[in-house]
Amino acid sequence: DPEKDAHGVEAITTRAIDFIERHSDRPFFLELSHNSIHAPIMAPQALVAKHRARPGGDRPENNPIIAAMMEVLDDGVGRVLAKLDALGLRERTLVIFYSDNGGLLADAAQTPWRGGKAQLYEGGIRVPLVMRWPGVITPGRTSAVPVTSVDFFPTFLELSGTPAARDAVIDGASLVSVIRGGATLNRDAIFWHYPHYHSAGIHGPAGAIRAGDWKLIEYFETTLTGQG
Repeated sequence: DPEKDAHGVEAITTRAIDFIERHSDRPFFLELSHNSIHAPIMAPQALVAKHRARPGGDRPENNPIIAAMMEVLDDGVGRVLAKLDALGLRERTLVIFYSDNGGLLADAAQTPWRGGKAQLYEGGIRVPLVMRWPGVITPGRTSAVPVTSVDFFPTFLELSGTPAARDAVIDGASLVSVIRGGATLNRDAIFWHYPHYHSAGIHGPAGAIRAGDWKLIEYFETTLTGQG
């Protein structure tokens, strides 16, 4: 029922806030993984009508239902930030907002990017990443450094002062220097591996490498069969 917390945003946010309250007197790590934005694409009717009436609400990249879902999600994130502020944890907490993949083209265009979910074009892999850490990250600062999800693990290790296990294989690079204002990371390339079949995909399983301004996409079945 789109009028009754269809994606669990309210329920998950409430649990997250309870966790923060119970652990506010000591260091904690909270991974808050919302089910929204995700199918089924639905939201409260009043919010959908609000976004449908906005200028540009009829453009293919501006699905008013998804916009309404985003507002519900945004309100939940705002409640978490407000709780951190109320508990005096604002300056001592790094908050990272990150998405897993681009949206389905069947739901909305990913303008200005090409492609969407299940594809290794930018519309499928370029996602929102926002960080808040008052006193360390200047509000409004942006970075053009390409990063990827495997970078979070070494980042958290460095920030917590925890060394990696001696035999650990670390795929990512710590983002601490970027968080503190650095303009580069010391690596040559970043990688994606998509070994799945998906109705929205192109030519089956694929991988990609990005180095600088260039990206190479390989479709594995094309490589194996020589047909594409």
